Amino acid sequence: MSNLITTIDQLGVLNAEIAKLEAAANALKAVLVEVGPGKYQGERYAVTVTEPYTREGYDKVAKAAIEELVAKTFSTQYLTAHTVKTDVKPSVRVAVRKDVAVAA
Repeated sequence: MSNLITTIDQLGVLNAEIAKLEAAANALKAVLVEVGPGKYQGERYAVTVTEPYTREGYDKVAKAAIEELVAKTFSTQYLTAHTVKTDVKPSVRVAVRKDVAVAA
C-alpha cells in the first residue's frame, strides 16, 4: 500500500510541475499570437501561428435529433456496417487533496 501512496504522490508532484510548465508555455504562446499569423524561426525551433477561425457544430439537442432521425431512416444493418469503433485508453485524474498543504 505504501508503494501506491508513493506513486500517487509522485504523480501529483509531476502534474503540479507540468501545470507550471504549461502556464509558462501558454504565456509564450500568447506573445506569439500577438505577433500575428505566420511562420517564425528561433535558433533551434520553429513555430507557426495560424489565423483564428470559428468552428461550428451542433449542440446536444440538435445532435440528439439528428441521431433519432438517422435511427428512424436507416436500417440497423446499414448503421452497423458504417459504425466506426475507436479504442479509448483509461484515464487517470489527479487532484490536490483539500486536507493537505502541497508545496508549489
